[in-house]
Amino acid sequence: MRVLFPLFLFHLWSLPMCFPATPCRQGQLRLSYSLRFTRRILAHVQDLLPQYKEQQLGDPQFEDRSLKMESLPSIAIDSLQWLRMEDWERLSSAAKDLHTFWVHLDRKRRQIEAETMSHPPKKRKSQTGQQKPSLTQAMFGIQRDLKDLMRQVNSQLRCLNSSALPYPASSSASSVAPPSTTPTLAWQLWASRQEGYVILRDLDRYLGKLARDFILLTQSRRRGKAFSSQI
Repeated sequence: MRVLFPLFLFHLWSLPMCFPATPCRQGQLRLSYSLRFTRRILAHVQDLLPQYKEQQLGDPQFEDRSLKMESLPSIAIDSLQWLRMEDWERLSSAAKDLHTFWVHLDRKRRQIEAETMSHPPKKRKSQTGQQKPSLTQAMFGIQRDLKDLMRQVNSQLRCLNSSALPYPASSSASSVAPPSTTPTLAWQLWASRQEGYVILRDLDRYLGKLARDFILLTQSRRRGKAFSSQI
């Protein structure tokens, strides 16, 4: 039995994401909202990245695409493979990836907090004259938003009559590969700071990909609803 929506609900963006025979309770979080929220988090990450590079690496224009962390989710995906996936598989993958980024960001934030306890950074002001949040405050804000986005994705998974994914208790976080020689303390500090750059850089790229995924999922569900209304 397929669920038919009343004709007066013509604003598609306000419709909850539901599948046939899977009624969503009122207030169910929607894909369109998740898309807007993802874009908001992306904007915050893009604002934070140059601040991080300036304060931790000494250069707001720092770029090194050769730096990688194997424990971070891959940005690349085969388009044919993505199209073959069920919607719940795409959302399950997003929930896992977001949690992985959250764990890495939390670990890096705690490291920076420990490093700056004895040497607090100077307070900075934005172009409007308002005091900018500290690096760790901005990272914590992004963590909080990522957790909210994970809740939304799990809520959508329940709407698909699929079990919401439990968050893993922990996630391994690999480091930037050390040189062949024994690393010095100065190099270890530099490598640790580079890790934060890689995490934020890849999170920036991943959220852009996730926003595109939400757009495709939204279009897919709209086509499905249009087909359902004709049956």
